[in-house]
Amino acid sequence: MIAILLILAFLIFIIIDFVTYVKKEPVVLENVSCFPKAIDRFDYEQCGFEENETLASECRELVGFAERNCADRKLVEKYFCIAFLKKDVRYCNCIDLDWYRMNCLAFITKDPKVCLGVKDEYWRDVCFKDVAIATKNQKVCSKIKNDDWRNMCNAVFTKNQELCQKIHDSEAKRQCETMIKEFRG
Repeated sequence: MIAILLILAFLIFIIIDFVTYVKKEPVVLENVSCFPKAIDRFDYEQCGFEENETLASECRELVGFAERNCADRKLVEKYFCIAFLKKDVRYCNCIDLDWYRMNCLAFITKDPKVCLGVKDEYWRDVCFKDVAIATKNQKVCSKIKNDDWRNMCNAVFTKNQELCQKIHDSEAKRQCETMIKEFRG
């Protein structure tokens, strides 16, 4: 079941990347400009807004920032990366995928209540797990309904490898083991 959901998530990312790629530039959301073509390809020529040098300059700065700090990510992940590094939730609003945008907002604001806005239970659980770990708040793990994600979340805090072994999905199990080693709670 989890493998099917991961495949669906991958396909959704591909579709979103394509849809975002063909959008006209720029997209302005809540006082922040999104430049999907320029950001996706690190293409400064897409920032050629002759009629608006301020917008062109903002685009060039954002493309440079993304290129330096978020180069190895897909477009939606680049916006998450930008929001995280700039500590600016407005860039989360550049993310088209609802659950990922909400995850970004919850992660940046460190507010697990934002996860309640994620409609799909699977992705809501992912949001709770990510926020619990980001805020180093194990109590948030109790909000997770999916056994695998809840086990992973609790394993990270307790450093209990046995909880990782209860995870059915082999990739999630490996991720759990890695997170236990890397987490500094």
